Amino acid sequence: MIFRKRKSDRNHGFFVDVGAYHPTKWSNTYYLYKRGWRGINIDMEPLKIQAFNIRRPKDTNICQAISDNDEPVKIFSHGPYTVGATIDVQTGLERHGDVENAQIVHPRSLTQVIDDTDYEDREIDYLNIDVEGHDLNVLKSLDFERYKPKIISVEIYAKDIEEVLETEIHQFLKLKGYKYLNRVSFTSIYGLPEFIGDGMVFS
Repeated sequence: MIFRKRKSDRNHGFFVDVGAYHPTKWSNTYYLYKRGWRGINIDMEPLKIQAFNIRRPKDTNICQAISDNDEPVKIFSHGPYTVGATIDVQTGLERHGDVENAQIVHPRSLTQVIDDTDYEDREIDYLNIDVEGHDLNVLKSLDFERYKPKIISVEIYAKDIEEVLETEIHQFLKLKGYKYLNRVSFTSIYGLPEFIGDGMVFS
């Protein structure tokens, strides 16, 4: 699930992938990487970032939990490289129970993390967020005055589009000026109207 830019500049885009999980498997940014795009891959588990450093060395790969609150949090997970790891308490307890000896991490905002890279103040073509129930917090941690991604894909657990439109994430992005475009499984896709009509198409 990716989008293409105009032919003249589609090989020079910049993406940010939060909850990146794996450099190739189920990745919404791997195709873009192969096309010459570069970006920031963020995951809070070290083994996953090690995999990115091996398979996608031209990207900036960062081990960091992202949230709109910097209070220390527990990672809910069944292992060091599993699907579904989260710092969202409600989601974590429902899926994993109260994990003993869980790793404690210190979140930072998405804005802070981007600012500490060579991509500070760079226009974001594509933002992907998949952080198992903590997605709204990640969105709230981004300064949309400085970083306003052209396209956003975000995980929203809803049974249908009508339910998606009632979520806090949808309302948040609508207030930021985004238009709802499509849905692939639990991933909802949003775009800024001015870029949707400027050569941005899905492929």
